[in-house]
Amino acid sequence: MQQSYKAPQDKEFEACKASAAGSLAFRPHSRSELATKLVDKGYDKATIDRALSRLQELGLQSDVDFVTIFARSKWRQSRWAPSRIRIELVRKGVNKKDIEHGLREVFGTDSHKLHMHTEDLEEDEDGMGESHRLDLQLLETAQRQAHLTKGMPSETRRRRMVGWLQRRGHSWDTISSVLSELAL
Repeated sequence: MQQSYKAPQDKEFEACKASAAGSLAFRPHSRSELATKLVDKGYDKATIDRALSRLQELGLQSDVDFVTIFARSKWRQSRWAPSRIRIELVRKGVNKKDIEHGLREVFGTDSHKLHMHTEDLEEDEDGMGESHRLDLQLLETAQRQAHLTKGMPSETRRRRMVGWLQRRGHSWDTISSVLSELAL
């Protein structure tokens, strides 16, 4: 059995790449998150850069894919607004171009806000615009949230709904539309 000799830097590169791939096996990560993890494990910057570039070449890591998955998850689980998602992605070290591209995939062409107005809707194949679908999802969740405050004074209900929507990063236009739809 013949073994091939690998230079120490090749072994370090392979170990670094394997460590990053292992992290990606658990959940998607941004390039910046992976780099931070690898620095913490003691790999040098040049090796990290080579390993992460190789993973991107292989299609195992993409910041745009990470943004898309992260945005869909935050929308589905917590109804975070695009602005709140954008802030969190910047904190995670994703560049603005990748953030905007990924958010457009999830929220459509205007990824800065939800519309809540039927005249702004874009139609897709089934006749219902993506903006309309997102608006309906937000309204449905807001109705469930409003139900929790049933029996409280109307000003308290309104204040709690405003706070709930603000914590999720929704614009005042969206908040006003939700309050109007829910008659709060």
